[in-house]
Amino acid sequence: MKKIAILLWVMIGSLGVNAQPSVELRNHKNPTIDGLVEYAESLGHHIITAYANYGIYRKVQRINIEFRSDSTYMEGTNGSESESQIRGAMRLDSIFAIKDRNSYLMLDSIRQAYKELSKVARESNMWESHENGTDSISYAISLGRPSVMIPNKNTETITFIYKQNKQSLPIPHTINGYANFTYDYHTDSIWRPYNDELDASDIMKDIEKICTRDGARIQHFTVYNDKTHDYTGDLFSGVYTKDGKKWNSETTGVLCIASSIEIANQIIDDIYEATWAYLDEHPHVGFDFAHIHLKENTGSLLPFVHIWNNHEVIRVEPCVDRGEKYDKQDYCIMVRQIKGTEFLPKGWSRMKSYNNGKYEYYDSSITE
Repeated sequence: MKKIAILLWVMIGSLGVNAQPSVELRNHKNPTIDGLVEYAESLGHHIITAYANYGIYRKVQRINIEFRSDSTYMEGTNGSESESQIRGAMRLDSIFAIKDRNSYLMLDSIRQAYKELSKVARESNMWESHENGTDSISYAISLGRPSVMIPNKNTETITFIYKQNKQSLPIPHTINGYANFTYDYHTDSIWRPYNDELDASDIMKDIEKICTRDGARIQHFTVYNDKTHDYTGDLFSGVYTKDGKKWNSETTGVLCIASSIEIANQIIDDIYEATWAYLDEHPHVGFDFAHIHLKENTGSLLPFVHIWNNHEVIRVEPCVDRGEKYDKQDYCIMVRQIKGTEFLPKGWSRMKSYNNGKYEYYDSSITE
């Protein structure tokens, strides 16, 4: 009996590897959810589709919606405004009117999707409240099959929270409500430990090739810090030192600088495809990443790709770098291979190397 049990476990493990859970994750479809996400995109709502392996392969899709007060800029005019001010108020009111319409259209679509999915759900619940000037709605739906890997959970779940307060102050178009829709799917694959023997430099080479193209240039950089130096004063992002402790950190990086946002986003798309190819061949790494694009108003270093094993980390982070004095507009994709503690120094966009507090820059006129 014991031999049969061991053989069964080996067979299940083999099936999990051969099935390539990253392929299953990427190809999984739910037509109702896919249609909802596509509609949300057409209305301009903020959407995140993220993938992860923290021992279980997961896909999460989120739709975030904002609701605003009914007050308008035109309501605040008193006849003393200039013609251009009136036109400006009317233009802003028109923009926000479209946003408000799209928010309520999305809310109606989510409620309709809940009605459709609850008919085929294993379990569905709805809570609705309208008290003390606050409207709130919550949905919870369990789809798919009971999870083997996560007790008391199904392989597909949906949660939705909507909350909006009545307007208290007549401030035009202030945010007074929100809605968050989350679809969560996991493959129920057998847990895979992170492989100590994997060399993450493979994908670093692939990504560097992708970044080497017309309309883009690359800068290589290195970061080294050992326990003889406290890097706290130079920290841009990473792990803070505390209680007098100092950390070892070693990073090899490539900064890809594109000449336009279109080229940058094409590079991001190509990295996205290369990441999937890498994960198909390396099912033993941990990862989380989301397919994103740069926008003109993007801030610094968006989380895009994060891959790790037991001894090193790969991070890919796009950004629009405007410089410390807002004197430029560079569309960047930063790629880092990190060993030890994660640490990125200030001045990373100009840096050739950092060694225990000492900088070397590409522009020799820059001094510390």
